[in-house]
Amino acid sequence: MEDNYKSLVLEASIFSRVDADGRILDVNDAFCAISGYSREEIIGQTYSIIHHPLASTHIFTELWEVITQNKKWSGIIRNCSKDGKDFYISTTIVPVVEDGIGVQYLSISFDVTEHVEQRLELQWQEHITDTILDNQKGILALYSNIGGFIRVNNPFYEAFEIEDDGFGNFDFTSFQQEYEFIDELFLEEEGYLFRQKGRDLLDF
Repeated sequence: MEDNYKSLVLEASIFSRVDADGRILDVNDAFCAISGYSREEIIGQTYSIIHHPLASTHIFTELWEVITQNKKWSGIIRNCSKDGKDFYISTTIVPVVEDGIGVQYLSISFDVTEHVEQRLELQWQEHITDTILDNQKGILALYSNIGGFIRVNNPFYEAFEIEDDGFGNFDFTSFQQEYEFIDELFLEEEGYLFRQKGRDLLDF
């Protein structure tokens, strides 16, 4: 039964095994497929063969600090295949311990490239939207009758005298909690809109 479980894990995941010095001892077909390297090219190498040049070195320092203390490590790693394509794997590394010393390390990973790239694309689109909104002279707010405020620009905060953190950054979450409905910000008199705070006439 245990062998069946091991076989299933190996088939469903990206697997590798390294020695105490980080030299690769074994990989499965999925590792070869996603990396673009053959077993002959990989065995005896370190994971640096697939490390992305732009990936943070901090994550690998942290990884080795954890596993050399005979502890499990989990995280998402950005890598680069033989043909130069980015790929991201959600990885768990478990030490094999003998007499209190880690002699080998087993890595089980799953390809999360599509998920990560979609998230990065969304973050980039949000950054572009924020930049456009914040560079408008007028006050702008994205609002939903269901979800309330979605986004407001910096001139909006300034117009309603909402305090920032001292560095020009505004806490949108606190703003959403304080103002659930857009009409809470305005008073309407004789066809004109005024701020609730200060009763200044708003010029759109």
